[in-house]
Amino acid sequence: MSQMDMAASLSAHRHARSRVVTVAVDKMELHLPVFVGDELSCYTAVVRSGRTSVTVKVEAWVHRRDDGDQLKVTQGLFTMVAIGEDRRPRAISRG
Repeated sequence: MSQMDMAASLSAHRHARSRVVTVAVDKMELHLPVFVGDELSCYTAVVRSGRTSVTVKVEAWVHRRDDGDQLKVTQGLFTMVAIGEDRRPRAISRG
């Protein structure tokens, strides 16, 4: 989950052009376990952008070392809020 949070943060940071913090994780679905030795990849998409917040869908996929399969193991929605230097929410610029 921490890897997914980092991926969501990077995506939200690019979108908001600002420092962001995680305020919520919704609809976390755990499909399959991740094993030691699995190669994990996280894929993100911004699904909603508000005045100060961004919701990012994150999918986590693994490449199994033993059999080479690629499988989706987890997905979730992460809500991030843009913050300013004062660590207070700030408006996301639109362009």
